[in-house]
Amino acid sequence: MKNSLGLGSSLFFTILVATCGAQTANVPAPVWSVVSRSADADVLAQTNLESSPTGQSVPIVHHVTRISSGENYFDGTEWQASDPVFQIGADGQSVYADKVQMPVRIMANLAASNSVTITSPDGIVLNATPVAIALYDQVSGDSQVIGEITNCSGTVFGDDQVAFTNCFNGISADVLFTLQKGSFSQDIVWEQNINPADYNFPTNTTWIQIFTAINGPTPQEIARPLYVETN
Repeated sequence: MKNSLGLGSSLFFTILVATCGAQTANVPAPVWSVVSRSADADVLAQTNLESSPTGQSVPIVHHVTRISSGENYFDGTEWQASDPVFQIGADGQSVYADKVQMPVRIMANLAASNSVTITSPDGIVLNATPVAIALYDQVSGDSQVIGEITNCSGTVFGDDQVAFTNCFNGISADVLFTLQKGSFSQDIVWEQNINPADYNFPTNTTWIQIFTAINGPTPQEIARPLYVETN
């Protein structure tokens, strides 16, 4: 698997202050610093020298709260800034991202059983495998599988995406996984036009279906009546 590293860039702001008869001076922009973190928010503080009612300069601390889904992850001791970056596993047979609220692991071969593993913040483990692409006629109810998952290999792009090319037998399509601070998504990228008529399906009432097998803990079932007739 190939791993391409993205280069970040920093942007600095300079405030130019001019006074009559004086040289223009560079004044550094006020600095905001993180003073506390939680799952989806950071509290930032900035100290400015401001004039008091008596005309004296006194330090005043301002606070703002930055809110964003998945902003931080818990490392077992404290909250740390999330870093949605895929890394290649020590065995070379998988990629993983563990500096996010929902750690993800993807096997090198997408056709392997439980090729995608996602762990929720409360420790629930979900295993998933894309299995097939199908056509479904919403009028007649007829369906037909037109592509099944096959052996394929993935490539990491830009640190936060993993692409598997030509993943299905019978149809040319790729699978693209994208990781962000607050989300993890699976998309199908078509490499060919799909015409339902080629499969004897109507073109105006046919949907394309993506089947993904998901394994997880048995859900708890709770019976709760919506309405009880008293008579």
